[in-house]
Amino acid sequence: MHKKYLLCLVPIAMGACFYYQTLEDAHITYRYALHLAQGDKLGAWNTGGDPVEGFSSMLWMLTLSAAVKAHMNIIHASKILGLISYILLVFVPLYVGQVLARDNARLTGGLSSRAFYFTAVSLAFYLPLAWYSTSGMETVTFALLVALVFYWPFVSESAATLGAFGVLIVLMRPEGILIAGLTYGCHVMVRWRNSQRLRAPLVGLVSAVMAFAVLTVFRVGYFGYPAPNTYYAKAAGGLLNFKAGLIYVIEFIAAAASVFTLIFSGCLMNFRRTIGQPFTIFALFLTALYMLYCIKVGGDPVSAFPLWRHFVHLAPIWLFALGAICANIFEENAPAMIVLGFVLLVADLNMDWAYHGLAAKQLIANIRGRHFFQNEPPNPYFIWLNQFAGGQALISTSLAGRLPYYVRGNFIDAAGLNDAHIAHFGTVDPDGPVDSRSDMNYVLSRKPDIIEGYFSGLGLREGKSRAQLIDTRTQMINTMLDNPSFRTDYEFVANAPYEDLDRVIFVRKDFLEKRGQPAGMELIPVAQTSIYQGDPTIAGH
Repeated sequence: MHKKYLLCLVPIAMGACFYYQTLEDAHITYRYALHLAQGDKLGAWNTGGDPVEGFSSMLWMLTLSAAVKAHMNIIHASKILGLISYILLVFVPLYVGQVLARDNARLTGGLSSRAFYFTAVSLAFYLPLAWYSTSGMETVTFALLVALVFYWPFVSESAATLGAFGVLIVLMRPEGILIAGLTYGCHVMVRWRNSQRLRAPLVGLVSAVMAFAVLTVFRVGYFGYPAPNTYYAKAAGGLLNFKAGLIYVIEFIAAAASVFTLIFSGCLMNFRRTIGQPFTIFALFLTALYMLYCIKVGGDPVSAFPLWRHFVHLAPIWLFALGAICANIFEENAPAMIVLGFVLLVADLNMDWAYHGLAAKQLIANIRGRHFFQNEPPNPYFIWLNQFAGGQALISTSLAGRLPYYVRGNFIDAAGLNDAHIAHFGTVDPDGPVDSRSDMNYVLSRKPDIIEGYFSGLGLREGKSRAQLIDTRTQMINTMLDNPSFRTDYEFVANAPYEDLDRVIFVRKDFLEKRGQPAGMELIPVAQTSIYQGDPTIAGH
């Protein structure tokens, strides 16, 4: 095997070091996949409940459900699939570059095979890609499909293969149709201009469009809406989403400033050569268009998806632009490798610095703890709540990933990602994050037995005021606190294990009357806690 393929060892090493952490939202898909594998209906957030498309990827959820059916641990399955995708994501451009170097007749649009080699190096050492590869999410597998849609037509005339990639990328994520349509369209246009065969990318384009049409019809017929529930919960906030998305994109450009500086300076230095490379121009165009898409949907809530997840999806495209520019600037490999390595190092450090060294801290901690290919154990908070809830409780939570995965029972997702009513009829918090739709009056009308209240349980136990406790998601929390039934019907669990996870727990009084109060549990009526101190509507204040 060619020595260039040793680069594929980098993803294995990086994946081993980041394997321990699992992203919060990955557990949402796990819950749906487990329910489906256990015989419940597609989209069952709660056992026997109405279907809702709260998962971000139809294909990922179905794949993980099949893994459960095959008696695989779902968390390990998701991480192994992500790691394999990371390895293939580095392998594919290496392979394409090798084929193009061997057969110069295949070279299209003035590209050098080195462009693909440099792209592979960029992908291998791109820190956010490594971090997400074992996060449990579909992020890197979707990035692999983006790479296959873009790179594979350079070396393949198989219409069936390109058609399959078109279908898979549409099923993997909602923006798959945008990427497949434009990318295959670019290949068709370049081939048409060069009088080459159009069939393979044209079949890929048609297959993607047909898959999108069928999936949309299915969604409307089965779930009642043409887009996933997550879109309505997060991306339908109008001007508020636009502002959040604009900030998201600007901060990404600032973090990756070294990359974009090299790209655009390289374009100016080799303008004639770059302008004669339609795929380099297309990569820049698609990156700009994707930034507009991110602005439209509001980007991502950074507390849930650090390191700019959206641009990890598109990494095979915008890092290809970087690789092509490096190939244009440097005729020899060594200088380009040095420059490329330096640029990626600066970009990665900037991105991690923006999140207070999140990835570096995890990397060091996992190496010291020898947490290689191990899963992080459940938080003791979840173990306590699972024993307390007893599998019979109706629980309201805005922590819709790990908590509903580890705690038995039925859940109301207070943030609306897994609740169609809140996603479509909830109110957007003008001061909240992207996923800030809420309707706590609706939640309380369902009389949940337990409420995870989002803010600090330790702070409430210490007697802090409402103003001191609530600094985000203020609309959701204040609506709950101002609801009369919440004031009269709920009690604060003062001695829950908040040291392990500082999210306040409230319990409905009649729930405890039915099942009995656990020994040693300290309960305080919410009207007597510090959050209502000085409230004239509460007797005794």
